[in-house]
Amino acid sequence: MPDRIIHLSNTPLAGAPARLSRTLNRLTDWDSLCFLEQDYKSPMNGLFTDNCFVLSDSDDDDCFQLLRESLLTAEIIHVHNYITPRIVTLLMNTEFKASVVYHLHSPTREGPLYVSRQPDIRVPVARTLVVAQMHPRFYETATPVPNIVPAAPPSLRPEPDGKIRILYAPAQLRAGRWNGKACRELNEAMDAVAHRPDVEVVKLSRPQPSHVLERIRAMCDITIDEVATGGFHQISLEGLQAGNAVINGADEISQRIMMGWTGGERPPFVVSSPRTIGDDLQRLIEDREYLESCKAASREFARKHLQPADLIKIYERTYADILGRS
Repeated sequence: MPDRIIHLSNTPLAGAPARLSRTLNRLTDWDSLCFLEQDYKSPMNGLFTDNCFVLSDSDDDDCFQLLRESLLTAEIIHVHNYITPRIVTLLMNTEFKASVVYHLHSPTREGPLYVSRQPDIRVPVARTLVVAQMHPRFYETATPVPNIVPAAPPSLRPEPDGKIRILYAPAQLRAGRWNGKACRELNEAMDAVAHRPDVEVVKLSRPQPSHVLERIRAMCDITIDEVATGGFHQISLEGLQAGNAVINGADEISQRIMMGWTGGERPPFVVSSPRTIGDDLQRLIEDREYLESCKAASREFARKHLQPADLIKIYERTYADILGRS
């Protein structure tokens, strides 16, 4: 029987736990199950729950019973970000043999707020992990690990029509140093180029699941993340995988954290800021040779460093080390 790993998360976390679980099932010998306490509300409902077990409020729920049983046979329980007291109580009342991993996905003290349950689980936590983007600066004792994003599908775009396609979804306004991603200067820069005859700004008609976004992004030339915080997000990794020129505001700390799992190679982001975003975007549009060189650098970097078959080995080594099999 294969070793079993149980992923637990209160919400889908933009699909990160589910994607990790699917990758373990597809590319390793682990039997991985992902349990979510709840889904997002409409219009995000159902977008990030593929192959997940979504719990209801009832302890008699079929998925809750599957969770009870699976905890008894798991080798690893991988807790993502936050679980409610209900699931903490279940863990405390279950005589499981598994080692517990605690995986942080959010910055501290900013909305959406969460309360770390690590002290409340009342079982030893074998390893604390943190998403290897901007987040490790908040959690100095946690081990950085990458988010896994799928390899890009082939582009459905017909022969080039001379237009540069830009995929950008304006950030929602939020308070906070790290969650405040909205940027007036970026929105103004986009407005300045949106009406050019050689530019097409790709706007999503509604929230889309990952496999739809992957196809849309593969037909674009430029992916814009955000330039306000000094961090970068999963969007940037998806843009690299799609071979887009990727604009973000990743500061030196964020880039060096990523370099920790790329063998020291710096990610080929087009690093921008509110002060320079207008000029940086104009250069990509005006200088086609520069744009193509950025796209080629993204494709090569993704080929070398972002393939799920390679990144999942980081998690496999972590689990093996915890279980004394390294």
